[in-house]
Amino acid sequence: MTETVVPITTDNLKQCIEFKVFNSEPWNESWTYETAKERLTDLFHAPKFAGFFWKNNETPIGFIAGNSKTTYPRNNFVFGRIKTTYKKTLINS
Repeated sequence: MTETVVPITTDNLKQCIEFKVFNSEPWNESWTYETAKERLTDLFHAPKFAGFFWKNNETPIGFIAGNSKTTYPRNNFVFGRIKTTYKKTLINS
């Protein structure tokens, strides 16, 4: 098992879009491929974006993404989405 974490880029953004986690517990949202594409692409292009893609060999198993927002007197990093195939670590902030 070779797990790696790499920055989210335009090359692997599509693999993040193809995850269907937000349609299941605990969120139960109704994301279509187009909805996921729009929301994650918007996040990807947000100012101060940071995101990481997690894979096992070449099989995608998770990602985390968000962006930094300045609030007086400091910066905060806001997690937009976290997804993993390991259910006990699912988080959404």
